[in-house]
Amino acid sequence: TSLARELPLEERTGSLLTPFLAAGIPGIALTALGERDTHGQATDLAIRVSERTLQHHGVQLLALVREYGDRDLAAAPGGEDQAYFPVPLAGVIHHPLAWTGLLSVALIVGWILLVGISLWLRMESHRGMVAGFATAAVSLGVTALAGRGMLSLCSGLHPEYGHLESAFYQEGRHMLALAAVAVTLITACYALARRWFAARELFLGTMAIPVGAAAWLGFQAPFAAAALQWPVALGLLSAFILLAVDPKRQTGRRASAGLVVLSTGVLVVLVPHLQLTAAVLTFREAPILGSLVALGLLLIVPPMEWLRKPRSWWTPGVAALAAAVLVVLDLPSLRDPESHPVPSSLLYLVDDTLAPASPATPGAEPDTTPPAARRMEGRWLRVPGPGERWARSWVVEEETGPRDPGVLLLSRTGRYEVAGAGPEAVLSPPWIRILEADPPGRRLRLALRSGLGGEMVGVHLPAGGTWEGVAGGALAGEPGSEPVRSLVHWGQIDGGWLTLDVRLEPGQQRVEILILEHHLRPDEVLGEGMFRRNASLIPDASTESDRVIQRTHAVLTIPAPSDEP
Repeated sequence: TSLARELPLEERTGSLLTPFLAAGIPGIALTALGERDTHGQATDLAIRVSERTLQHHGVQLLALVREYGDRDLAAAPGGEDQAYFPVPLAGVIHHPLAWTGLLSVALIVGWILLVGISLWLRMESHRGMVAGFATAAVSLGVTALAGRGMLSLCSGLHPEYGHLESAFYQEGRHMLALAAVAVTLITACYALARRWFAARELFLGTMAIPVGAAAWLGFQAPFAAAALQWPVALGLLSAFILLAVDPKRQTGRRASAGLVVLSTGVLVVLVPHLQLTAAVLTFREAPILGSLVALGLLLIVPPMEWLRKPRSWWTPGVAALAAAVLVVLDLPSLRDPESHPVPSSLLYLVDDTLAPASPATPGAEPDTTPPAARRMEGRWLRVPGPGERWARSWVVEEETGPRDPGVLLLSRTGRYEVAGAGPEAVLSPPWIRILEADPPGRRLRLALRSGLGGEMVGVHLPAGGTWEGVAGGALAGEPGSEPVRSLVHWGQIDGGWLTLDVRLEPGQQRVEILILEHHLRPDEVLGEGMFRRNASLIPDASTESDRVIQRTHAVLTIPAPSDEP
């Protein structure tokens, strides 16, 4: 569905394709959204892999290869963007993206015509339509508030909340409970309004909000518009049936059959889009998801007339009971360590200061003599919260000094605190050499090699100087816009050496560099058994847990300018 083009898929789910897209290389990514909190984690086990998902991916890839394998894609003409969505048994419905604006106008005109005809024929009242609009607005508002309340309630029960890409493990029951709450509130509000106003006038007023939302999407998010515009069109057809049939005969077979078919069509189109949106946004956005479910229910208000029989309270009551049962059924699983392991955070940090490095002969290869390894005493870092007791069990001696571990180049550095002393480890320091010095331009070219052999190397200038470039790395900022103090290189360094360029400030006689090396396989550095956990605990991916970090403070003396011309 083209709705995926408007959802924050890259931000919420990540993709191996992202670096290629950033480099201007087009591609197609297949993403499995289910249980994505296990992807790339300790819980990413073969038993969790869905064979149906693998088969589906294989079928899609095979079809793509057969379609595009023999084409010259470079010479292929560019096609017009399409809005599209799948419909069971009918295939993929699609139309040019430019139509979405026209459809928005058509929906507004259609609704205005229906309202105008009903008022002209004196079939409905202004007050009834206003009441319908107010009922719809209140329904959306209270459903959003209910979603917020459910999120607050459930987050207090789940220790993993705030530490996963989704809100909780296995969110399916939470999503169904939210849908049941939306049904409860929509049917209750409709039953209350129905005491004073006719069904047709309520529905015409209610449709103002879905029509407005679909029209807005047509201009602001055209790829997502089709997901709502076509269901709204079916809803307007339902309103036309209600106007065309005599009120006393609205329960007739033909009118009822037409309303059932149209309401079914609304659900067939909307439900898959709601599922996709819920999978991407997760239950963290429960207020938004609740409002979206309520918006869809507003399009099938006509069948609610039948749900009021034999009593107007039975549908809201049953839906509320279903929501409560779904929440209660999830409680026993919270005690299952295999399905609800607690995220826990632990890092091992060592600090060192390198002796001032002497410059290499200009134009010569870097000195490849490795510095001697030394025995270092590390410190354990932990994040307060879930798993804190386990993290503290590794501490040899409690920390009595400052708790702030300083700059670590982690995504959420401020969350870590120094817990206390850890074991000793034999580590090799990084190597750093001056390759070239250009005193008139105040530039240095440096060579850096990781002693830890980790998967991430970060370099930071605490004061003085600006990074101008790095071979194969990424600057943390736009050169020329402001001083770039930090840069990061991911992965193993080609050839072992990282080449760095730094511009110095006038009068600067030395360069201080903070080097941070991250090793993501701590057992290889500290020995087997480190960071071990039982089945009730897992590494916390949100804090980038379980790694060894070597932080080194290096001081480079700037060579004096040569007197030679």
